[in-house]
Amino acid sequence: LLANLVDTLATERFTMHVKDIEHDTLFTESIPNTGYTFAWAADNRTIFYTVIDDAKRPYKVYRHTIGNDPAADAFLFHETDDALWLDVYSSKSEEYIFIVSSSHTTCEIHYLDAHTPFEKFRMIHPRQRGMEYYIMHNGEKFYIRTNDNAKNFRVCEAPVRDPQKSNWKEIIPHRDSVMIEDIEIFKDHLVVHERINALEQLLIIDLTSGDSHYLDFDESVYTFWLHDNFDFNTALLRFTYSSFTTPKTVFEYDMDTRTRHLLKQYEVLGGFDPALYQTERIFATAHDGTKIPISLMYKKSLQKNGTNPLYLNGYGAYGASSEPYFSSNRISLLDRGFIYGIAHVRGGGEMGRLWYEQGKLFNKMNTFTDYITCAEHLIQEHY
Repeated sequence: LLANLVDTLATERFTMHVKDIEHDTLFTESIPNTGYTFAWAADNRTIFYTVIDDAKRPYKVYRHTIGNDPAADAFLFHETDDALWLDVYSSKSEEYIFIVSSSHTTCEIHYLDAHTPFEKFRMIHPRQRGMEYYIMHNGEKFYIRTNDNAKNFRVCEAPVRDPQKSNWKEIIPHRDSVMIEDIEIFKDHLVVHERINALEQLLIIDLTSGDSHYLDFDESVYTFWLHDNFDFNTALLRFTYSSFTTPKTVFEYDMDTRTRHLLKQYEVLGGFDPALYQTERIFATAHDGTKIPISLMYKKSLQKNGTNPLYLNGYGAYGASSEPYFSSNRISLLDRGFIYGIAHVRGGGEMGRLWYEQGKLFNKMNTFTDYITCAEHLIQEHY
């Protein structure tokens, strides 16, 4: 069976339909005014879905059984706080259903065994203003990424039988210099997406042996994007890698053998040769002693004599990071003697949560003085 959401008026109000793929037929019932997310129970007959309010905010969860009249669907949950968005989804293991109430700063999660869809959802931890937590399932454990007493997040595990916060056991502690951006779960592996010293890293943990290793990236300046790795029972991790000199490249990484297989690299027209260009990461010292990262790219033939034109980019707001990815638009500038740089100023997220907070509200001026500091440093160093 295939459930799908249809919007024919571009109103972001969906109607859910269910199709029998084997027989190429649609079920007669349809469910109007649904939100963006839904989840199948393990019986392949039950769907949990959200509906939206007048502000197009998902705010209620219902349960539907295939073949029944949607008007009789069971009402399960109502999010009354207008500041919170409601989602429902299944765990990657397909063993649990989660109802998540969340904003940018607060989270509350209820869970249900996907094999018992008519049982009652149970809460993991009640909402606390400013506390986020995100859940993944594996076997007898939930894995939890949380900012509870951890601005840059930490990772805990909890028993499925009783996952309340008092039973959370820390497995990756909070570190001031490391931002834990996300985690990804597999049957035998936990993948941790970290940001260390303004560079992204992938930590691979073998859940059977306890061994761990970081994925090696050969360049000094780069970025990557994890794909939607839907397969729980695999040791293959798929991601896209890019740098100033490397076009988007899709890799599949075997977490057991620690080998990487290139699946596709995006073509660059015009005879681009990455060997002609140099990349580096340097730091400028701000007025308060803070080291501000700068990512640079230029032709290897360039002379640091103080006469080169510089295109310096910078963005410091909303905790968003400026990633050093490949863009063919820059090549013509570099071939004419330009240096291209990114000033990773405060207000962004490159150095963790504190980096963001040091560039917002009454600290906002740091965003601008950091940028000026980076420009002056490049002049002083004769770039």
